[in-house]
Amino acid sequence: VASRIAQARESVGERIKSTQAAIQEGQRTLDAGRKGALDAARANVDKTRAAVEAGVDNAKKHVEGGVRNLQGAARAVDQGVKSAQTAAGHQLEERRKATQEKMTSVQQVVRAKLSETQRALQANLEN
Repeated sequence: VASRIAQARESVGERIKSTQAAIQEGQRTLDAGRKGALDAARANVDKTRAAVEAGVDNAKKHVEGGVRNLQGAARAVDQGVKSAQTAAGHQLEERRKATQEKMTSVQQVVRAKLSETQRALQANLEN
């Protein structure tokens, strides 16, 4: 009976050790899986960040080009106003005033749109 008890104790002890080893191996596997998942998530975040930054840079270039185009349009309107004023000097006073008012109105609209667009684009870039 004593030898059976000793054998049973030894068997239980081996099972405990085996179970503890399996638990430790499971914990190592779990830790490695967590680390792998975290590494993959970090890599995805880095890729996403790089893609977003590239998109923002690209959008910024397009916005800057659009602003330059609007500024060119404003300069063209200014030149048109000057040309119209020169031509109007050879016409009757009412015609000159009417032309000047129309061109000034267009100039104001273009400048207002330019300012509005620049503010909106700047706000978008800052966000």
